Amino acid sequence: MDSAAVTIVRAVQTCEALPSLWDAWDDRGRYWCLRYRHGRGSARQYASGPDWQPGEEPAEVLSFEHGDRLDGFITLEEFAQRAGLALALAEYKPWNSYLADETAAALLEAD
Repeated sequence: MDSAAVTIVRAVQTCEALPSLWDAWDDRGRYWCLRYRHGRGSARQYASGPDWQPGEEPAEVLSFEHGDRLDGFITLEEFAQRAGLALALAEYKPWNSYLADETAAALLEAD
């Protein structure tokens, strides 16, 4: 796959470090799981979206190695550069905003 053909337009950071993790969508509406841990980054495209199940094979995979096996933090910008992805973010939700939304949703469900 030509990673230069993938432009990420929306991203939600679901974990800040160990691993650095994002749910992301490209300009064609495809879902990508972006993950960096142990010095290895992977971008996996799942047809089922963010509700993919363990064992489901990704449609496409891009990967890179950077740092050492103890590394688990990377910014989205550096991740994209190293994976060869283009960023043209129309929407971005950082980890602290995602966490606040998830906490609020759990509190509403508990009522």
